[in-house]
Amino acid sequence: WNADELIGKSIADLLFRLVAPRDRAVLEPLARNRESAEPRRHGRLWCRVLTATGEERPMRVEWRLVDF
Repeated sequence: WNADELIGKSIADLLFRLVAPRDRAVLEPLARNRESAEPRRHGRLWCRVLTATGEERPMRVEWRLVDF
């Protein structure tokens, strides 16, 4: 991926572009986590991401909810 294809994009746009289609449904609830009544504060998951050539690669994602 080129930096200009990623810089300035929203998280939703990046997920749509980088995460393999079959794993997107798993990530959709996390995209709405912050708005939930009791949001998860942290987590870990595995998903498949796409290379610039369309190949799938496994990736472990560890995340934390940060309050602004």
